[in-house]
Amino acid sequence: MIKKSSHHMLYKKSDLFKILGEHKKTNNKISKYLPEQYNLNIFMIYKNKDKLSNYKKLFTKYNVLIFKYVYSAGGKNILIFKKYEEFELFVNQIIEKNIHLWSKLNYNDYKNYGLYRKGQMNIEWVLQEYITNPALYKKKKFNFRSYYLFNNFNKSGYYFTKSIIATSTFEYKNEDFMNKDIHDTHFYRTDEQITFPDDFITIFTKKQIQNIHKQIIELYGIISKILKNKIECYPDTKDCYHLYGVDLLLTDDLQIKILEANTNPGCSADIFQKGKYNYPEMIFENILDSIVNNYFQLDKQKNKTKSIKSTKSIKSTKSIKSTKSIKSIKSTKSINTLDLDTPQFVKL
Repeated sequence: MIKKSSHHMLYKKSDLFKILGEHKKTNNKISKYLPEQYNLNIFMIYKNKDKLSNYKKLFTKYNVLIFKYVYSAGGKNILIFKKYEEFELFVNQIIEKNIHLWSKLNYNDYKNYGLYRKGQMNIEWVLQEYITNPALYKKKKFNFRSYYLFNNFNKSGYYFTKSIIATSTFEYKNEDFMNKDIHDTHFYRTDEQITFPDDFITIFTKKQIQNIHKQIIELYGIISKILKNKIECYPDTKDCYHLYGVDLLLTDDLQIKILEANTNPGCSADIFQKGKYNYPEMIFENILDSIVNNYFQLDKQKNKTKSIKSTKSIKSTKSIKSTKSIKSIKSTKSINTLDLDTPQFVKL
């Protein structure tokens, strides 16, 4: 397992943007994947160490902004604002509701709180550019839940070639921003398992699908290079790995935008298991093959024996067969030579 201190780099909704933003000057490819984002500490506003009015200009710069609590999950504490006055009213309401927690708070103590305790304090938020030109699936807004695996054993990242799709409940329209049925994409709002690229072959051309894959691979390649020198394992093992569930949005001009990375990748909803693919089974079979087997450096005979034994308890052997050799992408140009129709991790 990766140490909690390392998790923090990708745990909060603000952290991934922070580490990518730090590398924008040295890598000009990063900017196109990042919506603009600003950290907002409401406790500092309460203590008059920051002014809420400083953020008013952002409502002139951007048509719409989305406001997220960094410790929330499952679509909670996410609001969309078009007017500064509505945003100002909401922030003041947060301050009023939390005065009893903040009035005697020592902020230096707060910084040492654990994640759960920090999550009860309602202090750290992000204000992010809202994407008003999303690509649509059957007229609904959607996002990708993509899977990225980092292996500290060989300091490499892996991209899973299938992404599961979350949609909104109602058809998209560029208004009524407080209506979550229109603007919030989540798996409990999605009636059936939708997979990229399988369910998009009648929507996008093969070339367009290849380009979307290429963008995700480039993005994860950038993240892998950053994490190589930052990831730490617990003391009992130096050979840890972690699976991240990364939420991506696609614009109507087919540009990928990263929303957040979740250290809990999320595979519990029924649609992850009921449909064309059993996502938990596929993903963890691939992890066993690409990480565990390679770590123990099994010889061919042991690999063969282990594979025979393991397949007895698995309903379908089709995905097992597809994971026997992990493909490697040495550059985004080599994507055309990969079998991206097969569910598998490809090494970046």
